[in-house]
Amino acid sequence: MDCGKHEKMVVMHIFSDGECIVCDKEIQTSHTPCNMVCPECSEKYELCEICGELVISEEEKEKHLEYFEDVKYRMGAEGFHYCFEGYSHWNEIKDVKFHELRKLYLDTAKKIEEYVDKKIEEYGEQLYF
Repeated sequence: MDCGKHEKMVVMHIFSDGECIVCDKEIQTSHTPCNMVCPECSEKYELCEICGELVISEEEKEKHLEYFEDVKYRMGAEGFHYCFEGYSHWNEIKDVKFHELRKLYLDTAKKIEEYVDKKIEEYGEQLYF
């Protein structure tokens, strides 16, 4: 799948290796720079193999505009953390980068919470035992 923005792209004809930005699968192309997305993820997530952008119709773009406006509203109305952790997983959004960042945020928030709990336990033991 190709978004059509790369018709005039200049490439060097040499084998190039890379990794899919979605699944980390190895990619080899006959040009450099290497494609960003493997063919399987390109089809599954409707992404351009070359740049990784979402390839969708104008109607889908309008839907995604509404989805992202809803995300923005919910971040304020529900609170940033609850918007991503409890309110919704936003599965209707097909944007891989959005989900990558959402997961990274949730993973980081969990690590911070675990770190704070660990420090409370450590200092509590030092002071009271």
